[in-house]
Amino acid sequence: MTGKAALLYTERFLEYNLGPGPPLRPVRVKLTYDLLKAKGILDDAKVSVVVPQAATEQEILLFHDEE
Repeated sequence: MTGKAALLYTERFLEYNLGPGPPLRPVRVKLTYDLLKAKGILDDAKVSVVVPQAATEQEILLFHDEE
């Protein structure tokens, strides 16, 4: 692997549900994470797992109108 990669992941992602339409479901997120872990991809020194933090209102307003 060249370069570095970061995976944003937290178990809190499993609490989020986009509804019945989109194919991304919490179980698929968990299975993908578990597969990456089982294959040793997350053990690579060039890969880091980063726990994301919620954006502040100020950060959100950098990309969205207040309305």
